[in-house]
Amino acid sequence: MRKRMIVSVLAGGMAIILASCSSAPTSGDDEGRAEQEDASGFEEVFDELEGLTGQERTDKLITMAEEEGGELNLYTSMTTDVADEVAGAFDDAYEIEPSTYRADSETVLLRLVEEADAGFKGSDIVETNGTELANLSQEGLLVDYDTPATDGLVEGSVYEGWVADRFNKFVISWNTNAVPETERPKSWEDLADPKWDGQLALEPSDVDWYMTLWNYWADQGKSEDEINGLFEAMADGGLFTKGHTVMGELLSAGEFQIAASNYSYIVQNAIDNGAPVAWEPAAEPILSRPNGIGLVRGAQHPATAILFMEWMLTDGQELLVEFNLDAAREDLATAPDAEEALVDLDMFIEEQEEWTDRYEQVTSLGKLIEE
Repeated sequence: MRKRMIVSVLAGGMAIILASCSSAPTSGDDEGRAEQEDASGFEEVFDELEGLTGQERTDKLITMAEEEGGELNLYTSMTTDVADEVAGAFDDAYEIEPSTYRADSETVLLRLVEEADAGFKGSDIVETNGTELANLSQEGLLVDYDTPATDGLVEGSVYEGWVADRFNKFVISWNTNAVPETERPKSWEDLADPKWDGQLALEPSDVDWYMTLWNYWADQGKSEDEINGLFEAMADGGLFTKGHTVMGELLSAGEFQIAASNYSYIVQNAIDNGAPVAWEPAAEPILSRPNGIGLVRGAQHPATAILFMEWMLTDGQELLVEFNLDAAREDLATAPDAEEALVDLDMFIEEQEEWTDRYEQVTSLGKLIEE
């Protein structure tokens, strides 16, 4: 059996790689895995939808969802406010209220893997970070699905086993009460300035942010020593805060002055609510990672899962925009005002252990902030 590489997070907040299944699996694990790979649980629904489009397709899905009992189990790492609104809007549209399990993306990943190994069918559909979805797809836990709902999405939204429904943008943000406009960081390199020691927050599991910025700098001609020195200077005196929502709350409260890698939508929502924070003008490049949605192999409510997925990629996109999220629907996507660099998910999966180990060495130089 192949070796499985998945991201986890220790209680101390440090991202590590767990290498499981390195020894011979039990016969139960083998049988459960084989059974899942043989039957996705979606074949009958796919057959029923063959050739259907538009309202006829939606009506068929609604009928089949009703036959499944009008239930849906959604696993997601959306922030609580977004997850609640998404569930409520889907309920308003189809009178189906999702049962939502919400956690950080690493926990969602681990739960799905553990449930699959135990033969437990807990989730019908998952919405989380692209890095975790890529891992789940590699594990064979997601079901590839060709849907007309992807026709209106931006280029590069369709991946093996999942589809991007939004993009998280890593940006530098600052507390405007503590950092005058003339002093704000104007580049990622500025974060290495010793003046931010004890005032710069970083996220201990942002391996994809680290990998993408590292390679961007390398492409710009910086040497390996220069790049490593910049990250070490950030981390030395840096405050590592687990969770982007918590990072945003602490920045707004003035617990530190700068956040190195928060999501633009979290910061923008805080601005809209009157918090003294800012992220624009954005330091370049903005680092962009697709987040997405995938059908979970062995789902108990496959038609309802597909109905949710197609809604999420069409009408549900408008709700995401209300929360300042960068939707994947092309007519709702905003043209960037700054250069962007996209997280290379293929590279991340292939070299995940290396980059996680390297980022762990960087984070060891800083101080972990307990919640």
